Amino acid sequence: MKKAVIYVRGQKEKMQEIFCRLYASDKGYKITYVTNNIDDVNLCDIMLVANPSRISRNRLEYEKIVNELKGRGITIESAVHHDNANDNYSLTRDLFA
Repeated sequence: MKKAVIYVRGQKEKMQEIFCRLYASDKGYKITYVTNNIDDVNLCDIMLVANPSRISRNRLEYEKIVNELKGRGITIESAVHHDNANDNYSLTRDLFA
């Protein structure tokens, strides 16, 4: 079983976590912990994010972080894809009202 860390950042961190937990459950990943500090991501196979913009919206910073994680053997997977993001947020909005 692959070990995954959930990385959340910004607004609606709990919603991001829920999306990642659902995705991990579907994939059979074991969640080891949740963090909002990118420097804490270690001892895992996969870093889960709700969407890639959670890593960074700055392209250079994004590429730096992704390359650093890949260099440590950590892959990054996104739980929410842009084509269904609005539907996913609509389905869970009531949880956070």
